[in-house]
Amino acid sequence: SSGINAEWPLRPGYGSTTGEIMSLEELVKLLLEKEHISPRVIKVLLDLLVDRTPETPVYELNSALIILSMVASFDASLVTQNLSLLISVGFDSTLSVARYTCKLLQKAAPIGKKKKVPTATLR
Repeated sequence: SSGINAEWPLRPGYGSTTGEIMSLEELVKLLLEKEHISPRVIKVLLDLLVDRTPETPVYELNSALIILSMVASFDASLVTQNLSLLISVGFDSTLSVARYTCKLLQKAAPIGKKKKVPTATLR
């Protein structure tokens, strides 16, 4: 056996190495840049989260969230446009699903220079 699950190859914590996941992230980025990933693919991943059943394996939910995180690294609007859905679905499951949901939500945070928040001075 090669150890690869042909039906759902991305199984974080179940045999995928960090290098494999990083390579997949780079591949997803390249596919997005070339517009080879359609919005329908993103919808299928989101639908997997929404339409899950108690029989849906947790690793499938986690894998969908990881791939969505990879997409959100390229286009954070995925998170901002689906924020309420991600919050309601991602925190109504297991601890690992909540963890991967948090990682996905972090993609909406701007990287780099933070805006200076005005502060009030007490006298």
